[in-house]
Amino acid sequence: CNEYDGKILITEFTPEAENMYKKSGLFLYQKPLKGMSYHFLSNLKEILPAKNIKWKKVLFLLKLFDVSVNSVVKSLHFFKSYKIENYEVANILDEDSKKFIAQNQKKNCFSRGLSEIDWIVNFPWILNGVSSEEKVYQFSAFEKKFEYFFIKIYKDKILKTLLMVSIRNKNAKLHFAIGENNTSECSQVLLQFIFKNNLANFICFEEEINKYLGKKNILFKKERNRKFLMHKKLYEILDSDFLFDVSAVDGDAIFT
Repeated sequence: CNEYDGKILITEFTPEAENMYKKSGLFLYQKPLKGMSYHFLSNLKEILPAKNIKWKKVLFLLKLFDVSVNSVVKSLHFFKSYKIENYEVANILDEDSKKFIAQNQKKNCFSRGLSEIDWIVNFPWILNGVSSEEKVYQFSAFEKKFEYFFIKIYKDKILKTLLMVSIRNKNAKLHFAIGENNTSECSQVLLQFIFKNNLANFICFEEEINKYLGKKNILFKKERNRKFLMHKKLYEILDSDFLFDVSAVDGDAIFT
């Protein structure tokens, strides 16, 4: 706090750290970012052993449960139709997408600009593969699969919305929704993307999209909220009309 003269905003803290920050009397809570985690498929064979190693003893039963539940879920999704065809998916940040991001940059100090998004995509700290080295740096990770996708939604052949999504194994996150936000259309496109890629979990912090997805019959839903603490000195420095509006879903794939 002394080093930065109180110009500090904190998020993604543990409960223990939060207690310390509160007891210091130096911080004020800001508007939290409210999101949802949707479980479209059962994935207990991955979730439970990660929480408690004892579950590995019944891994076969967990796999059997997942297969049984997911066969029913997939058969139900098969009969649902989301007839949105005016979109395409790219796994690179192409020139059209770059131009679109630059043109639709929000006038918000928290919004990521083109240079930041380009850096995020080209220098991910979650890498594909398995590391053979000892894990000495805790802010790096290896996964079987990690990739960014850009979903481009068109209207009359003109790009209107760009959705940036990451997939980490079978888990996906919506990081940015840029441009027009036609809630129904974006939500249906995301559902098509989720089903097509056989994703188990999807995290979204876009309020309007969550209102739409929240009405759907999904296996399991859970609230995910991000808290923010601002140092009192920083709060005093900012103008009284300063808008605290965080929209980016950095999660664990982007440094904040």
